[in-house]
Amino acid sequence: MESQIKNDSTAFFDELKDLNKVNSFTQTAKMASSPAEIISHKLTESEKRFETLMEFNPLPFALVRFIDGIILFSNSKFSKLFAISSLDSADKNFYDFLVFREEADEIINHDYSISYLFESEMQMSREDNSFFLGCVSVVATKYNLEDAFMINVVDVTEKKIIEEEKEKLMEELEISREQIEEEAAKMAQINIQLEESELKLKELNAAKDKLFSIIGHDLKNPFFVISSYAQMLDDDYEELSIDEKLQIIHTIGDTSKFAYKLLENLLHWARSQTGRMEFIPEPIQLKKMINNSIQLLSSQAQKKNIIITVDINSALMAEADKNMLDTVLRNLIANAIKFTPEGGSVKVLASESGDFIQISVADSGIGLSESDKTKLFRIDVNNCEIGSSKEKGTGLGLILCKEFIERHGGTIWVESELGKGSEFTFTIPKL
Repeated sequence: MESQIKNDSTAFFDELKDLNKVNSFTQTAKMASSPAEIISHKLTESEKRFETLMEFNPLPFALVRFIDGIILFSNSKFSKLFAISSLDSADKNFYDFLVFREEADEIINHDYSISYLFESEMQMSREDNSFFLGCVSVVATKYNLEDAFMINVVDVTEKKIIEEEKEKLMEELEISREQIEEEAAKMAQINIQLEESELKLKELNAAKDKLFSIIGHDLKNPFFVISSYAQMLDDDYEELSIDEKLQIIHTIGDTSKFAYKLLENLLHWARSQTGRMEFIPEPIQLKKMINNSIQLLSSQAQKKNIIITVDINSALMAEADKNMLDTVLRNLIANAIKFTPEGGSVKVLASESGDFIQISVADSGIGLSESDKTKLFRIDVNNCEIGSSKEKGTGLGLILCKEFIERHGGTIWVESELGKGSEFTFTIPKL
């Protein structure tokens, strides 16, 4: 609308650019030596033409004297806009319609030689003392050899109110959009938390199922074996040969060790799940701890003629929880012995890697297939039988290893190929 007003004003003022020519002709007619009838006719014709142009102006229009603001001419639209009942140019001053009289100075002091059109929004009053916001367009001109202004005034009060309401509505919409986005962000966060809770619940259910499976199957079987063989010794001791007795005793011993190790892992795991396992890092000489773990497992290795070698610098020191690290080492070395056939080998090595120490337990055992590798370190997968020889195991030891290593800020992974052995590697902080 504002651009339309400007276009209408500019078009009309361009049409009146020859007003100076009209005035000039009028002055010439007054001074000419022509008969009085011709002068009067030309003057009347010029005035009518000028008044006609003013009346057909689509906007309220007035011709105002520069020096005092007296309205020389105005069209009917102007009179209606300012509620003027009868226009008397002798006592109607355009500047009196300006609420802020200093705005008259803006009109008077504008440099029309640079920009022939002056435009501004001004607070204006009517004859009936009502007010409105007017868009004022002014062009300087000459009339009867006097400086004057051609002025268009358009009431933009309603348009301004609509614009303000529109801006307010846009602000409210923006606020609503921000609130919606904020609520959407909260909902997204809640969804993430729900997904995390759901995942945690699945893990807890898997842990519960794992615990019941171990207690109901893996822990029950060893005690059944021990009880059966002990009953056999009690019932048939005299009938059994020395070799049979020794075999039964070895079986009871091996089964008891398996049950003890399983109970120990169960205890560690239960304590870690309930947050009751203390984490106390301390300086540890790695080679000494690894040798102690190997010593405890040496009888199992000797039974299968497995050679265990250690390639670790004696000066290498770690900062770790002693009990957790001992559990990790014994589980990995015991697994390496268990899954390595007779006459095989197990190697433990360590090296520095930035702020961590990287420890590997490699064996020449049966290895793992790609599908078997994806089952490791997971509580929700049954690892009772894994590998081509279907060696027995619960998988709980590796789950404990992962939890304990991650508690140190390290990681654990496996590299293996079926039939070519496995290498389990983990990292812990160095001292």
